[in-house]
Amino acid sequence: MRFARWSLLALWVFAALAPRVWGQHAPAATTHRAAAHASLPDWEGGWEPDFGALMRSSSNPVFTAEYLEKQRALREKMSAGQPAPNPMQNCLPPGMPSTMELPYPVHFLFTPGKVTIIQEAFTQVRTVFTDGRNHPEDGDPAYNGHSIGRLEAGTLVIDTTQLRPDTYLPVRGADALPSPHSDALHIVERIRLAAPDRLEDHFTITDAKALAKPWEFSISYTRHRDWDLREYVCEENNRDQTDAAGHDLLRGVQK
Repeated sequence: MRFARWSLLALWVFAALAPRVWGQHAPAATTHRAAAHASLPDWEGGWEPDFGALMRSSSNPVFTAEYLEKQRALREKMSAGQPAPNPMQNCLPPGMPSTMELPYPVHFLFTPGKVTIIQEAFTQVRTVFTDGRNHPEDGDPAYNGHSIGRLEAGTLVIDTTQLRPDTYLPVRGADALPSPHSDALHIVERIRLAAPDRLEDHFTITDAKALAKPWEFSISYTRHRDWDLREYVCEENNRDQTDAAGHDLLRGVQK
């Protein structure tokens, strides 16, 4: 009986003091989380790329002799009536860097340890790890690659590797061709607020096999604070489907 009485007393004391003990630690954790979130940039809203400026741009990559030959072969096929390869006709995403310049809005979600870039086009999601990790040594190639990043005085620096080699670099101008790249493609972005409602994404792209020198260009985005992303289901109304050779599957069918 004495043991039971002391046990009940101990439980009562613990119950009385526990909230006070836990409370001593809770504000510090809450304050820490609040401080972490407060230090993250405010990029709320939908960001619309200046697609017109990109189409007027004369900034194009300079290719090595090997990849110039690949372009020449592609141009010959197109002259013979074969269409230019375009994975998007079959509802495949274009891959980086093209996905960041499509004329659809993007959202940036900052959370401790990562930045999530959500794109309306093809419902793409890019995860940029900002927790200090490195690229995996044996990562699987992906359309958007593997991205790690850091914040430098308000600028989000993103390093992306492990991109699928079956995507194409965007080439602009009258003689624009979808241009292949190699598995050595490496993209560094520096994204910053150039004005309260304007983002600038500066790209430096290298590819030891495909590019003769680094390729640099910038994409400007305008913020629309009241824009939400809409559902994008490419297959639902795809009128440009092609076969493996790029031939129109709907030729002669009303589109």
